[in-house]
Amino acid sequence: IDIAVGTHPDSDHIGQLDKVLNEFEVGEVWLSGNTSNSQTFQGLLAAIDSNGVDYYEPRMGDEFEIGPLKIDVLYPKTISEKDNEESISLKLTYGQIRFILTGDASKSAEEKMINSGFNLQADFLQLGHHGSSTSTPEK
Repeated sequence: IDIAVGTHPDSDHIGQLDKVLNEFEVGEVWLSGNTSNSQTFQGLLAAIDSNGVDYYEPRMGDEFEIGPLKIDVLYPKTISEKDNEESISLKLTYGQIRFILTGDASKSAEEKMINSGFNLQADFLQLGHHGSSTSTPEK
């Protein structure tokens, strides 16, 4: 695994990631930088440390290429401990296929991405916050 992404520190987004790090070779873990006192989050930090995995906090505008995969970081620009609001949001481009993944980003965060000037055209959209009414409005 080249990169494992935990969009934000809620257990439904990082749960079991510590076990992945303990069982598989992982090159790098990306987290938003927001923190939690939960056992799940603390266990993940311990696994990152004990396995010597590189750690990175991606920010809006970062760009990466891993072989044929291009990764554009759409969000967050900064963090302020608003976990869902500041979920790591990515645009992945593989050849001609584009994916947008927004974690639990809110409507407000999505508006900031839309207004950022990024090309958000995509073939696949992961609905924000599990498709709840707090994210990804109809229009």
